[in-house]
Amino acid sequence: MTSLTPTEWYEFSLIVAAVAAMIFGSLVVGARIERHKFRDDALSYGWHAGGDVPSIPGDLPFAIFRGGRPRICRDVYRRTIGKRPAYLAMYSRRDGRPIAWLSRRVYVVLLVECEALFPGLAVHAPSASEDVLRDLGYHQCEFEADEFNSLYTVSSKDVEFASWLINPRMMSWLVDDGAGFGYEVAREYAVISYEVTVRGADIPTLEEAAKGFIHAIPDEVWQRYSATRPKRTKAGAQ
Repeated sequence: MTSLTPTEWYEFSLIVAAVAAMIFGSLVVGARIERHKFRDDALSYGWHAGGDVPSIPGDLPFAIFRGGRPRICRDVYRRTIGKRPAYLAMYSRRDGRPIAWLSRRVYVVLLVECEALFPGLAVHAPSASEDVLRDLGYHQCEFEADEFNSLYTVSSKDVEFASWLINPRMMSWLVDDGAGFGYEVAREYAVISYEVTVRGADIPTLEEAAKGFIHAIPDEVWQRYSATRPKRTKAGAQ
């Protein structure tokens, strides 16, 4: 095999650079189209842009916002769900691979403000990152329910809280109606999320999952952890 001359190497490097630029450009354009479509969908389903919204991810203590390199959500939409303030956003992060721009993961997240202060807890797929959960101070909680355990793993800072929240009624709802989403609670928020590449953008189904999860929270949890919501400082969409 003959070696390339300096001129041929130069021409080859130009071709490689051009191909890389085309791939990168198509990813950037695709991300913008995806973001604009999400905005149009959100507005068409009654969500409102701007106003008093939290910064996402900001300092929110949720596993969905940890790991890799997160990006601040530039657009956060608001409305109420069951009279509770709710916030909707498309969130993305890089997972830290050498070619980071090929490892972008995109999620749709819905935050619901609750009239309680919850210890941190995550109901997630068994494949969720143990390192992220460990960094949050979470411990895996065991339940004697084979079907539930095949779909979810529960991790929490407070094992007692997990036993209150994940009661038989909540387990039944998660198995029968809640599959395909991640569920977390911490501080005054409940967060419901899904990965766009898995489901595609499906805002109405996400809203139904949020309503179902909030409704399934046991009365004992609302009573035990009820608190006046702390005043949140105003933070516009970044």
